[in-house]
Amino acid sequence: MQTSATFQDFNLLNRLVTAKGKDIGTDNNSLAFMPLVLEMLLNINIEEAEDSITDSHYIATLNGSERKHDKGIDAVYIDEQDPQKPTIHLFNFKYISKYEKIDGHFPSNEVDKIASLIGKIMYKEEDIINHVNHILGIKIEEIWQLMEKVNVDFIIHLTSNQNNSLEDSEKTLFEKSIEKYGNVSQAYETINTLIDKAMHGSKKLVNGKIKAIDKNIFDKSDGDIKALIADVDVRDLLRICLDDEDIRNNVSLNDYNEMIEYEIEEAVFEDNVRIYLKQRSKINKGIKETALSTDAHRFFYYNNGITITCSSFNYPKQQRSPIIELENFQVVNGGQTIHSLYEAFREDHNNFGDMDVLCRIYETKNEKLSTEIAEYTNSQNPVSSRDIRSNDYLQRKLEKDLLTQGYFYERKKNQYQTEEKIKRIDAEKAGQALWSFFHLKPGEAKNLKRKVFGEEYENIFHDDLNSEDIILSYEVLRHIDEQKSLAKKEIANGEKTKDYILHANYYIMYTISELANAKNIELIPKNKFKLIDMYDEANGIVSRAAEHKEKNSSGSRYTHRVFFNGNEPKRYIDKEILDLTEGQNNNC
Repeated sequence: MQTSATFQDFNLLNRLVTAKGKDIGTDNNSLAFMPLVLEMLLNINIEEAEDSITDSHYIATLNGSERKHDKGIDAVYIDEQDPQKPTIHLFNFKYISKYEKIDGHFPSNEVDKIASLIGKIMYKEEDIINHVNHILGIKIEEIWQLMEKVNVDFIIHLTSNQNNSLEDSEKTLFEKSIEKYGNVSQAYETINTLIDKAMHGSKKLVNGKIKAIDKNIFDKSDGDIKALIADVDVRDLLRICLDDEDIRNNVSLNDYNEMIEYEIEEAVFEDNVRIYLKQRSKINKGIKETALSTDAHRFFYYNNGITITCSSFNYPKQQRSPIIELENFQVVNGGQTIHSLYEAFREDHNNFGDMDVLCRIYETKNEKLSTEIAEYTNSQNPVSSRDIRSNDYLQRKLEKDLLTQGYFYERKKNQYQTEEKIKRIDAEKAGQALWSFFHLKPGEAKNLKRKVFGEEYENIFHDDLNSEDIILSYEVLRHIDEQKSLAKKEIANGEKTKDYILHANYYIMYTISELANAKNIELIPKNKFKLIDMYDEANGIVSRAAEHKEKNSSGSRYTHRVFFNGNEPKRYIDKEILDLTEGQNNNC
């Protein structure tokens, strides 16, 4: 049975909602609740959250008048991380302002409207576009465009800050009404879900099984912690850190060659306080060189070992080479070892049959203790993901540097959430801005942002990066986003010609950069206002690119979202800038 939320829980969530309201410019907590929840549950940024909201009241209050209905769909988020199997998240929110109402249930009339709209979407009843607000209409057309190409999954989220979701009988009716579609599921998020997200984030749970070598094993128990020290095959260690659950549990893997088909599961290192820098440090290079050398069999003696924390571990006592089952484990020390070893394994795994390593495994549900273990056992260096990269020396230097210039650089998401929004610089968004403005990769900046702190990290956040470049690109992007917000008000009132701007901010940024290059204007801080003044010209070029593509897309359903997903807009933009440049030269 689910525990009822306390008054403290209710107040905590209410404070988070109020803080979010200040960020978006409203004191209406029922509206601020929406983007807060979207950020929490989907792990997206505030701009993506606001772009997803289709609630008519929200649009009317923050973007302008909106008379048409949202049909119970308060937000639509299209997740294309797997382009072959997109997931459409549909949200309905219920917010209560008084704790006394916390034991109420989700209103059944809302789910009736949702079930009805799902049917119209599934059967592509195009007349529905005329009966919903303009933002929701755009989202529905984008969904239809996806449905023409691939199979799409839908998740309907009923989300509230109450203890309960639907009444049991209403829940049964609702689930029966959508189960006929086959690709529609439901999720019920209550205050307990949201408090858990607020406290623990969206960390992925990773389980696995690893085998100890012979009887080289020692365990110890002390109050709220258990410890296990084991000698393990290096290949086995790499196996439990791969991004496939089946292979992580396959302790009888006969052919270790299969492992090279998989990638490292970066979620395994989320609690690691350091970062793996791909072969940048001498330590990482040394680990790899040892694994590929004739000294590989001495690896056990050269390496400090691996430290793992977990929610629980189990193994049969009094047995040779016991199988150790790990639940919800994290590698908190040894990330650079594992990444370097896996690179070496992919190059040449002939030596790995003779390599073993010491593993220290700690079982504790005490989060403070688990964090302290991560901190105290780290003495080497760096693994990947934004949270882990946040402790990179370069990121810390940028934070200090930008602070001297009056900016709060958020290495971690919402790190400075109590500071004025206009002075906060989100590290991930800064990476996207740099990628688009200086590296001229707008499509990637928009749609592959996971790579900012992944494969592209060292290209974007290189050692010669100037903090002034971050400020310049971020300020240009901020201006573009402000214009996008103004355009949303026109879009909310049915100004269809403005729709492209919902997806084109990084392409407008790219166009400003290319226009500046064509006009011999350097991308430096003293030219900031010259660059910002190019917005109208750049926006016009991007608008014409979208218009041209739409006119020439007969026979297929065109959406701006798909057009700006890739690099095709560059072809139109570059041609117009080239024509402009040649025209200027001819007039000289």
